[in-house]
Amino acid sequence: MLLALVVLAAAAGCGAAPGEEYADLRRNCKAALDEAETVFAQGNFEAACQKYDEALQPGGLNPDLYVLAVTKRAVCWGYQGKFDEAFAALDEVAPGAANLDMIYAARSFLLRKQGKIAEAKAAWGQAKRINRSVEQF
Repeated sequence: MLLALVVLAAAAGCGAAPGEEYADLRRNCKAALDEAETVFAQGNFEAACQKYDEALQPGGLNPDLYVLAVTKRAVCWGYQGKFDEAFAALDEVAPGAANLDMIYAARSFLLRKQGKIAEAKAAWGQAKRINRSVEQF
């Protein structure tokens, strides 16, 4: 425990308390997530992907926001044709995710982009069974 405090203090610079470093990390990750959401909504998926990467620092987001960021980054990767990375990221966060409906919606989107219409419909059906008001990507 003491070693962890020393490492945090060293990383933060002279005089910075570990709690302050953690608070700064969380603030910065949330700000990056907010920026990512803005550019995602504007359709700038390359910039959104970069901002989601910034937001996804270990310990920087609450679990539900972490899953949101991973899921939206996977959608961005889908627009870039990075399907293997996208599916792997979704597979990693799906177990225990509170927003599983969004993960299935993202899977549906990725499968549609690949031309796998039957599989996309099945994933969309799973999303709708979990949350009837889930939105498509």
